[in-house]
Amino acid sequence: MEIVVRMSACAPVLVPAAVSTSSLPRRSVPLVRTLRWTRGGTRGRVQRTRCYREEGAGSGGASSSPEQQSGAGGKTPFVLDSEVTTSGNLYPPLQSHKKGHLQVSNLHSVYYEVFGNPNGRPVVFLHGGPGAGCSDRHARFFDPQHYRIVLFDQRGCGKSTPRGCLEENTTWDLVSDIEQLRQHLGVAKWLVMGGSWGVTLALAYAQSHPDSVAGLILRGVCLLRPQEIDWFYKQGANALYPMAWEELLSVLEPDERKDVLSAYYKRLTGDDTSIQQRAAQAWLRWEMGLSFFSKSPYLVAWNGKKYQNLLSPLVAGAETTESSQNKERGPQRAPAGQPPTPGPAPTSSSTTSQTQSSSQPSPSSSSASSSTSESSSSTSQNKGSYSSQVAQARLESHYFINGGFFDDDQLIQGVPKMRHIPGIIVQGRYDFVCPIANAFDLHRAWPEAYLRIVPNAGHSMYDEGILYELVRAADSFKNLKY
Repeated sequence: MEIVVRMSACAPVLVPAAVSTSSLPRRSVPLVRTLRWTRGGTRGRVQRTRCYREEGAGSGGASSSPEQQSGAGGKTPFVLDSEVTTSGNLYPPLQSHKKGHLQVSNLHSVYYEVFGNPNGRPVVFLHGGPGAGCSDRHARFFDPQHYRIVLFDQRGCGKSTPRGCLEENTTWDLVSDIEQLRQHLGVAKWLVMGGSWGVTLALAYAQSHPDSVAGLILRGVCLLRPQEIDWFYKQGANALYPMAWEELLSVLEPDERKDVLSAYYKRLTGDDTSIQQRAAQAWLRWEMGLSFFSKSPYLVAWNGKKYQNLLSPLVAGAETTESSQNKERGPQRAPAGQPPTPGPAPTSSSTTSQTQSSSQPSPSSSSASSSTSESSSSTSQNKGSYSSQVAQARLESHYFINGGFFDDDQLIQGVPKMRHIPGIIVQGRYDFVCPIANAFDLHRAWPEAYLRIVPNAGHSMYDEGILYELVRAADSFKNLKY
């Protein structure tokens, strides 16, 4: 048995022996350097390979012809370019050139905006939550000269109306909305990027409409299986963040704490607006507290009465003129093809739950919190509806308590429908919202995808290493013809 390690400009990606590149056809063009482990040790060589499996190879599952698998017109299949040059920074801010509401049902209207090149390759961004909404910043992961970038707020959130509405609001309603929007904009097929819940929705969409999807960029894999929901609201994450968990429980009565999800769902869907607001704030504070990988220089110390944030002596002693200058500069632009050099992490000295969470996000720094930073125009359009915080918490609890409206393991079982679609999976090693095991489970079912595990990164798409990989992935897909 051989294990192949596919080498690239950044972290290596493990490829199961079942898809050893030696079994792939020699006529494939792209070159990939491999290291092979044998009984005699390792040896390296350059080998021709492609990023999909031939019929009969691997661990089962449906397969299609090379022409179907290779994308439009049977051309050379997508292969992640290890030489792609990426600064690792977001593209500059830009204004949308088209916006509007699309009536997707008698009840719901979804808001969308289009950025970038009107004649460029189409890409659609699927935000997280459910219910977080989009911000202009999401468009900056894509080269505006190359891409026609579509952002939209899913049902019940952001500028879509009615905000916070749970009626006619399921995963399959959202899948239908994406397809309606694609047809409305005259798009034949598009690249799809999604993170967290956006991964869930992207997979559901790709499995329902594979002919509409040119490629997938997925960050922070969420399959919304029962064990993932239990990890976040029963046993798992609470062991890593006990103080934040205690704060989440503080909103509930003692007899409700055995079923946190049901108790919060009851509050968020009740009639008392003050109870709704308090529950929503605690719900989102717990979620955001786990979203960022901790780089805080603060030591959490009990002083006999309360917890305090104290600057670590190791950090304080290492303070130099050079580090002070770096603090002003922030992350440094990297040479072409290399990850950015990180600047010092932001610091915070707020509440206990925030101390555990690491550097604290600004309202626009995460898809999970983007709904809290809506413009006044958004508020006026949804006048009389739920606040953005309550809407997001309502939608999340609605989807979670219904298991995402999926059958058991549905998204894994449905992978054969979309295995021919090129994909890049970006996963933070220390993602405590969507643990790394989810990404491995998906990659085990879909070994044709490129899995990129980012060290020293958590859940947020704005963690430096993850941001770099997402921009790099979008830049790599510029070579895909569709």
